[in-house]
Amino acid sequence: AGVRLLRQADHSVNLPLPGPVGPRFRHVILYSRDNCPLCDEALELLRQYAAYLPTIVLIDISRDEDLTSQHGTWIPVVEFDGRIRFRGRVSEPLLRRMIRMAAPVTGLNPH
Repeated sequence: AGVRLLRQADHSVNLPLPGPVGPRFRHVILYSRDNCPLCDEALELLRQYAAYLPTIVLIDISRDEDLTSQHGTWIPVVEFDGRIRFRGRVSEPLLRRMIRMAAPVTGLNPH
């Protein structure tokens, strides 16, 4: 019920995305690990917006001690162009707002 209220309060999920399609960022990294339902949810949501994103780089933090200590309990972590934008859960209204506000990146292959 809470999510439904948030979506009703933030109508940006219903606003159209900008055209033309094409990446709005140069790099998108999803830090995750196996058996992480929130990570799976984040990846699925990012894939829904693939027309506006470059190839999503998946990094399993369990393979790197530094990344595990840095992101351990905060995963998934999503980084756009070197800046962490989401920790724990990807907000679809915020993702859509970021896409709408960013200009298309030129000279980049989307996938």
